[in-house]
Amino acid sequence: MADSAIIHEVITNLPAMLTALFTGGASVVMVSKTAKETHDMQRKQLMKINQLLLHDEHLPDRERINAGEQYVEAGGNGASRVYLEKLKERYKKSLKDISMD
Repeated sequence: MADSAIIHEVITNLPAMLTALFTGGASVVMVSKTAKETHDMQRKQLMKINQLLLHDEHLPDRERINAGEQYVEAGGNGASRVYLEKLKERYKKSLKDISMD
């Protein structure tokens, strides 16, 4: 008799248990998706900040180069990458000029 009561209890509560299981699973998927979206957004923001620092002529060249290298390492490309290479060349030349004095 006890076994049939347990079976009846399981069958009666099965829809609620399945709903709880799948709803919880959906929550985990939603949190995971939100975390990935947040990570992607932060990565893009950091890239943009580094790109802006690279082009900020009020900063010392060494800081601009560091920001530009981080921008490129994160996947940045295009005109800013070309600008970084020119800035590096100019910086190296300025170091040589200083050492010659």
